[in-house]
Amino acid sequence: MSDIIEEKFEYFHLNNFDDIKSKIEFLDVLGNNEMFKSKEFNLWFLIRAIKNEMDDAQYRVDWNVERVVISMVDLKNLSLANDILKEVTLVKDKPSAEFGDSEDNISDDEMKNFIDSLDPIGFDLIGLTKLFENFDKNPGKFVWFRKKTVELLPILEDLSFQLNIIASFLNKIPGRKIYDLELLKQIVNGNTEEDPLSVVFTLRENLHYKDGRDIAHYFINEIISKNINSRSFDWYNNLLYTILFHLVFLYFDSFDDQAQVEILKNGFFRAIVSGAPVRSALSKKLYDTKYLVSLLINDDQLLKAIVDNEELISYGQIKINLKEIFLTFVDKNSDILNKNLMLQYINKLNIGNKKINDALLECLDIYVRLHEVELIENNSSQDLPESEMAFHQNMELLLLFTNRKKWPQMLEYFKDKPTNFVPLKIFLNNFVEDNLDSELFVEKISAFDNFLKENKILELDKEIIEFHEADGKFHWADWIIA
Repeated sequence: MSDIIEEKFEYFHLNNFDDIKSKIEFLDVLGNNEMFKSKEFNLWFLIRAIKNEMDDAQYRVDWNVERVVISMVDLKNLSLANDILKEVTLVKDKPSAEFGDSEDNISDDEMKNFIDSLDPIGFDLIGLTKLFENFDKNPGKFVWFRKKTVELLPILEDLSFQLNIIASFLNKIPGRKIYDLELLKQIVNGNTEEDPLSVVFTLRENLHYKDGRDIAHYFINEIISKNINSRSFDWYNNLLYTILFHLVFLYFDSFDDQAQVEILKNGFFRAIVSGAPVRSALSKKLYDTKYLVSLLINDDQLLKAIVDNEELISYGQIKINLKEIFLTFVDKNSDILNKNLMLQYINKLNIGNKKINDALLECLDIYVRLHEVELIENNSSQDLPESEMAFHQNMELLLLFTNRKKWPQMLEYFKDKPTNFVPLKIFLNNFVEDNLDSELFVEKISAFDNFLKENKILELDKEIIEFHEADGKFHWADWIIA
């Protein structure tokens, strides 16, 4: 392999899946050509397997992590391999005269020895030499072929490693082991050698099973470590962390509140960049609450964790703290749920990369919906038994009542739907013990009275509170306390 390159975590997630797909499809067509056909288990076989996986994916709804992993292949090397191999395959149609004469004195034995010495490395380069079997021994053509082969070998070697790992993750390579959690721990701690193909296959097999939760819990300290924001990764380790992010958010609800806070503080952006199911994990946490009070508490907890986020977004010359993006947007815009305003704001940051912009837009959209308690439409209270439904709906109405801007949300409720358990009279009974000597409280009740009448919820000849001349005080109307 060529020298290992280390980059920031997000830099391995900048490829466009469709670009990767089209180049793998080209190599698949090339690998099916007579001059490359081989019965051996080589890289042409892996490319065909990955290409078939992409074709089958259109019929599946749970293919997100696979798409992410395939997108991580080195696009630069994939493009170079495409270009060189395309050029090489066309050479058979070119006359030898186009290559000129080489000053090198190349013997037949030298040509044969070079071709025989080519290391297939799983790409069956021996098959490539079939191009030259029927050519005359033009030295210029051989020099050109040797030069292209020398360019191609390190590229194919790197691709061979990556595509083997990806194919193993996709369950396309036989003979891998499934490690148990204890052995995985030893591998991570450096106490035993690892087989990379078996490691990624083990993680894949545990994505939706009980051991996946245990793996996520054991490796959580790697995800919430502040070090992840500053360290660099090689391709393989980045892939492992990507899968771990998916595991953590697949089992997000199994972590305690403090762990969830730390996950969002240290990995919110990078989890989204990696394609992890962040939105669905947070939505599930909110949906699983029974009462509106619980929903608001959990929403506030998630919001504060994201506000306290410590991730630094760095791309090119741009460096900005993620939380600054959120706070500045909310401070400068009133219609914060407007997706077009969000998009304009993200574009003005001048990050210069669409994948990072898309991730930031998703981060911002989740943040503002938590800010407005709008990430989900309803929680699981709609599934409560009737004995609990009245309590829940009453609590929801009380919370809406505290904010006059939320009063319009109460209108639909008071239109006597059969699923509503708290009619207006019962709701107003929440306040009959309150002191009507408070001018502020009287003013709020009077405003609510007017609001209900304007919207035809309360009859014009009815009052919620009445002023009694005899004692000079406000009293609740008889229809409420009767």
